Amino acid sequence: MISGSIFSVAFTVFRTYLEVVQVWMFPDLNLWVASAVILPLIAFILKGGFRSIVGICFLGVVLPSFLVLTIYFPLQYAHFGNLLPVGGFTIKEMVISTRNMVLSYLRFELTLFYYGFIKMAERSQKWAHLGNAVTIFTYLALSIISFAYFPASYIKNAEWATLIMWKIVEFPFLERFEYIGVTTWMMVIMPILCLFLWAASRNMKHLFPHLQQKTALYMGLLLMFLAVGFIQTRSQISLLNSITSQFGIFFLGSYIPLLYILTLRRRK
Repeated sequence: MISGSIFSVAFTVFRTYLEVVQVWMFPDLNLWVASAVILPLIAFILKGGFRSIVGICFLGVVLPSFLVLTIYFPLQYAHFGNLLPVGGFTIKEMVISTRNMVLSYLRFELTLFYYGFIKMAERSQKWAHLGNAVTIFTYLALSIISFAYFPASYIKNAEWATLIMWKIVEFPFLERFEYIGVTTWMMVIMPILCLFLWAASRNMKHLFPHLQQKTALYMGLLLMFLAVGFIQTRSQISLLNSITSQFGIFFLGSYIPLLYILTLRRRK
């Protein structure tokens, strides 16, 4: 069940990115061909082991970091009065928004899988907390800018607010910056796919000792390749995101606390 949940997150991220490429760049994109190009690249990275995954994670932070500078353009047209009144929401709305954001915050739980691979792990905790703090601050800054830039009636139905804001980015030598943004975003999702697929295949190896991790990985990649073609419409992708978010809520809110309690009981 845990392997399936981890794999579902990787597939959700992958399929959602392909949808963005279809909508914003290539409407006639063949999903099978795109998957046949991207998935072997992921397999090549994972074949190098956890050290290669760490390398791609580092590049996935450094190379797309220039996208942070693009917030300057929507700030010129932001109306921070849109944020008022502060606290004008109900508890139910807060819970719903938290549920919808779960998918974006999933990843830190993979520490349960790769903690043993970190040299001097206890001394590295401050960097893990710093990374989480940077991620949370980035989400907060993007949320504030989006709420200030878009009217409430518009952003309520906007699917990709960040991509829409990229449409106003202008350079003398570049007309459509969103093409650069969508392409660069591949470097953001690549570490996510590698980490989740590695964790899912490693968990399968522990569940079935006679199954090699490489075999489990190839099975996962093949399943992902086959499943891409069965989810075509926007409603199907939204349902996939919703189901994966519910799995995330269960994993973070139930499984990990229960695992912690059982661990304490076993130690005693």
